[in-house]
Order: sequence, then C-alpha cells, then structure tokens
Amino acid sequence: MVGVFGATVTAGKLLGLSEDQLINALGIAGSMSSGILQAIPEGVRLKPLHPGIASMNGFLVELLAREGLRGPRRVFEGERG
Repeated sequence: MVGVFGATVTAGKLLGLSEDQLINALGIAGSMSSGILQAIPEGVRLKPLHPGIASMNGFLVELLAREGLRGPRRVFEGERG
C-alpha cells in the first residue's frame, strides 16, 4: 500500500518536479495505493508483483503531475486521506 508513495517521491526527485507538482503527484498516488493479500491463501503468486506495480505507478503519477494533473493536497493528513 505504501510502496507507490516511496516510488512517487523517488521518481519526482529524478524527474526534477517542483514541490507543488510533487504534492499533486502524492495525491494522485493515493488513488493507486492498492495491493491485496487475498492471493496468499489462494496460492496465487501475485504478491511479488506489487512492488513492481508500485514503482510503475510512482513514475506514472509523476508524469501526470508534471503535465498538470492535480491530486488531493492533503492525501495523508486529510479527513479521508
């Protein structure tokens, strides 16, 4: 769940995003912060895929934020964040 936030910050630094763009990117990342554990009891080997998806989404949201897409600015401390 939190991997996409780490990937977002890393990608933002690598891409040279402004603070405002990074804040928007973290808000967008909040919409992409999933990964379920149901695969484990069913014996499905999807869990190792989650870090890769988090990394991919981290770079994707940075590109979206760089192009001007806005996200919720209080993704962590907001009432519904």
